[in-house]
Amino acid sequence: MNANRAAVLTDAVRVRELATVLRACDDAGAMPVVLKGAALAHTHYAASWHRPRADADLLIAPESRDRVFALLNRLGYARCALISGELVMYQAAFERIDRLGIEHVLDIHWRIANPQVVSLVLSHDELLERSVTVSIEDYPMRVPSAVDSLLLACVHRVAHHPDLEKPFWIEDIHLLASRLRPVEWQTFVARAADRSIRAICCQGLLRAQERFRTRIPADVLTTLSEKHGEPSAIFVRKGLRPVDRLASDLRSLGTLAAARLVREHLFPPAEFMRAKYGVTRRALLPVYYIARVLSGIPKWFRAYRAA
Repeated sequence: MNANRAAVLTDAVRVRELATVLRACDDAGAMPVVLKGAALAHTHYAASWHRPRADADLLIAPESRDRVFALLNRLGYARCALISGELVMYQAAFERIDRLGIEHVLDIHWRIANPQVVSLVLSHDELLERSVTVSIEDYPMRVPSAVDSLLLACVHRVAHHPDLEKPFWIEDIHLLASRLRPVEWQTFVARAADRSIRAICCQGLLRAQERFRTRIPADVLTTLSEKHGEPSAIFVRKGLRPVDRLASDLRSLGTLAAARLVREHLFPPAEFMRAKYGVTRRALLPVYYIARVLSGIPKWFRAYRAA
């Protein structure tokens, strides 16, 4: 079987699985909105399999978490070992391998990103209200509007994965921007200003323009490029380090919440430590916590890729 045929078949199985999960979530009243690659594959690419993706991202309301987690367990999904806490992480990953040996991975988000300064740029409620539907396997999948999708693509590129930049993330921005109508551009600029993410959006559009010669209205770039002292502009700064992101988070929180965030970074749940480091004896947990902190210090001060 050639690579393209395998990709087509694997994608078809994963799309069918996604439709099954969405139907179950809707039946449970969760009303998820599908984000990023799993959505754009059906709205802006010639065929679903043309958009590479390792998982499907679903945004739910925070109050739906327990319900959706229990539902996924019933569907045979296991939760992946990721650091967790009320402030340190606003997503959880689940995976299962079907009878064909195909892996299905779902990222369940209750905020659009983990960094505090952009985590509430767009909420589930407003994305749901402005969402549109796309049919997959004869099921109506909710996806963000074109404007919201472009905002999300720009934020995701710098806030969710600051240590790498995949070409198809820029292609996402290119395809979204290429189809915006004048009135949608006006809405995009206004919403970027209202949510204080102009610098992030400007850099994402410029990257698309550099790589794909994306046609962007000159007044859009002019307005977005104006200096406004946005806290979120830290994400487009050269030489950004994890400790800088942490400092940004701490500034966005009150004293008690900031202290809690630091604690969640330093002392993740014991279940995470056991899964991550293979700790079998509870008495050894303090040793692993100390080793984790000491080994992690250099990483906090190492710059991400150049912005």
